[in-house]
Amino acid sequence: MKKYPLFLMLALSSVAAITACSSANAENNSQTSQLAFMKDCKIVKQRAMTKDELAAHQQLEAMSTQMKNFELPMKDFELAMKKHELAMKQLGEPVVEHKDGKIVIDQSKIAQQQLIASDIEKLVAQYQPNIDQLTEQGEKIGQAADRFTGHIKANEPGLDYDNIQVLDEKHSQIHCGVYTL
Repeated sequence: MKKYPLFLMLALSSVAAITACSSANAENNSQTSQLAFMKDCKIVKQRAMTKDELAAHQQLEAMSTQMKNFELPMKDFELAMKKHELAMKQLGEPVVEHKDGKIVIDQSKIAQQQLIASDIEKLVAQYQPNIDQLTEQGEKIGQAADRFTGHIKANEPGLDYDNIQVLDEKHSQIHCGVYTL
């Protein structure tokens, strides 16, 4: 049960990484792939990607595609979790109440909560291999993104920018403020 919050954090991080990379989801070659460097939504420089940048970008794209495949089983997990959350909300009323100066504990609600908690633990255990796979892939994507941005930064020392976008045959328009590094 302790890994579920960690899963959410990693899943959100992975989604952010995939979103940051999605502007470049195309078949690239060094002649058509461009990097647009932007500052305050204005292009400060645009140039072709180097071979190292292109290779790192393609690796990042491949990993992002894999991540999307790994996320598919998690949709069932999310639906099942929503059902359990709804069941907990439907219990609604407090388990402990103060009546006539006494503390009254609703044992039936405690039992229902324990059953739901047990079901959640079983569900998490069932999906733990998927959660672990997503976690591992998220870490790999993070490393690939670091390699990609490392190549870019090495080739553009001193350039003042707050956003980079990959432009290619499928993504030729600049989207200001959407893909911030």
